[in-house]
Amino acid sequence: MLTHELKQNIQSHYRQYLQKKQLKPRFGQKQMIASIARTLGNIQVDQHGIRQNHQHISILEAGTGTGKTLAYLLAALPLAKVANKRLIISTATVSLQEQLLYKDLPDILKHTDLKFHFVLAKGRSRYLCPKHLKTYQDEHAQQDLLSKGVSTKNHLYLADQLMADFKEHRWNGEKDTWPEPLPFGFWNKITSNQHTCIKRHCAYIKECPFYQAREKIEEADLIIANHDLVLADLSLGGGVILPSPENSIYIFDEAHQLADKALAHFTYEFQANSFLEHLQGLQEIFNSTLKSIKDLDIDFSALTTGAQKIHAEITEHVLPLLAENCHIPKEEAYTYRFADSQVPEQLSVYSLNLAHQLDHLLSQLNKIKEKIQEIINHEGEASQQLLNLSAQVNIKIETFTQAAALWRMYAHSQSDLNLPQAYWLQTLSHHQGWDTHLFTSPIRADQHLKINLWQRCYAAILTSATLTALDPHTKTLSFRRLQEACGLEIDYFYQSLPSPFNYADSGVLKIPSFAVDPSQDIEKHTQAITHYIQEVYQKACAEGVLVLFSSRKQMQQVEKNLAVEIDTLWIQDSLSRQVLLEKHRSCIDQNKTSIIFGLASFAEGIDLPGKYLTHVIITRLPFSVPDHPIEATLAEWLQAQGKNPFQYVNLPEASIRLVQACGRLIRTEKDQGIVSILDRRLLSKTYGRALLEALPKFRREFS
Repeated sequence: MLTHELKQNIQSHYRQYLQKKQLKPRFGQKQMIASIARTLGNIQVDQHGIRQNHQHISILEAGTGTGKTLAYLLAALPLAKVANKRLIISTATVSLQEQLLYKDLPDILKHTDLKFHFVLAKGRSRYLCPKHLKTYQDEHAQQDLLSKGVSTKNHLYLADQLMADFKEHRWNGEKDTWPEPLPFGFWNKITSNQHTCIKRHCAYIKECPFYQAREKIEEADLIIANHDLVLADLSLGGGVILPSPENSIYIFDEAHQLADKALAHFTYEFQANSFLEHLQGLQEIFNSTLKSIKDLDIDFSALTTGAQKIHAEITEHVLPLLAENCHIPKEEAYTYRFADSQVPEQLSVYSLNLAHQLDHLLSQLNKIKEKIQEIINHEGEASQQLLNLSAQVNIKIETFTQAAALWRMYAHSQSDLNLPQAYWLQTLSHHQGWDTHLFTSPIRADQHLKINLWQRCYAAILTSATLTALDPHTKTLSFRRLQEACGLEIDYFYQSLPSPFNYADSGVLKIPSFAVDPSQDIEKHTQAITHYIQEVYQKACAEGVLVLFSSRKQMQQVEKNLAVEIDTLWIQDSLSRQVLLEKHRSCIDQNKTSIIFGLASFAEGIDLPGKYLTHVIITRLPFSVPDHPIEATLAEWLQAQGKNPFQYVNLPEASIRLVQACGRLIRTEKDQGIVSILDRRLLSKTYGRALLEALPKFRREFS
């Protein structure tokens, strides 16, 4: 209940913060605090603290400069504590996580009377497994050092460094805190996952970085996570990595990315060669089981025969059928989508057989798993052999469970007007040549989010500067796209909070006379970009310029075509983002003009206030090409309903991306600058007016 005392408490912390930081209150920020407080304060619970009402979610679009981070923290922290719930702040980008961790939360602790503990949560793969590192050292120490390649020698030296620094507490075991990038293949050998971790039976459990981090999470009032970690936890049932949804208040910052992130977690993949290797490895598990466990009621000869039948079904029937029906080329990367969500009838038959056979195999593997756990629990400790067997069985169960789920989907494929699945095939390079991968995914994650998150959570706040998008019906901005993509009910609370910035006084939106339509002449468009950048550079005086491209190929071509040498030109991915931005700022501090070439990821999450960014150049409208099988299936489904995919998908998404890109320019009330858009379609196409209306209200100079 939002009592008068709680209101006073929140207002008092807000006044404290503003006074100590010498800041003025912002109208939008005050509105946001009030809206969050009402939503959380009006939640009704039973005697066990279980939520009873359904008005527990707020969707708040907060324009740039609103100060949304401070607003949601000051409003949610006291109410979470009163409700005895955990606060989970989920972001889409590392930069916002770092801002929360190193700036915003320490600032609130310093400048208000609020008392709370916070921690950054990461997935298990971000932490060292000391046991695996020791195993790596021991295995390589037994080999002849002279027989090792340069890479292996370097990795062994690195392993010794890691172990020494970890033992002496100079390194905490987190991958992200090691001063240099760790090789991917090497790191995978010294970390662990849920299947290879032996938990309390491990000799290193007391010093395990992952379990130490878990203890901190259990003690924290506030947990910083990312969307992927929250979704991964939900896919495991919730409450496995993070606190359970029922006991959590979620704040999804950068919530406009949530739906796309969610799709990846509800996609099933089948890798043929890898799966066949897992099948062949079953015999080793069966042999180890017979040695380690007595009186197990399993017919291993029948299981072996079953595994062989699955192997034969895939190699003799499924793969040849796919090769013929999908016209798979030899030794070439290739993508094939099953149109109208329909797979060949014979493939459906094979899929159903495979699903049934895998279900039987899984039931027997689960018997082995239960027996192993029974022995471990009875004896109190387990031999290394038994623990290794347990890890191997868990990996097989996970692999076969995923495969069985995919084959069930392929067995029952159909064009469902409510929510069709996308089905597709890819051929990808494999260590034994080329491999066939099968995929299936919903075209939207709305039902998954609705069932697994919104209906279960105690409360949730979704916020971003861009939650509304062009509505195909009204041609104005609305929350419709977000509602449909995320499964949000229309009776949740929605609010658009204005930015405090006076854009008309702060910036200019330009469409130069030479801007062309890139869909008509890409070469002329590339030449126009090149000419404009050269002109801007030659006229600039200590300017910070960000040039945003929709295509890496065009970005590289423009760099190649530049007639003037720009020694302060920084290209995305030529350096790490942090180093690139540091070099850019350093140039500006030395009164030099600095130019950044970036792609879509630089159109959001980049914060360069004041002199560090005075000109944003958007080379073309950020329309996505619906060439991914999920996007193509969505477009196909919309067309079947008489809807235009461009109006329903491409245009709303482009409006969000364009607003995000323009939002890089004005980050504080004192900022000034120019946004140039080098795409004539904003003026020549009928949809251009709607896109322009969605942008910040800069002064306009169109020619």
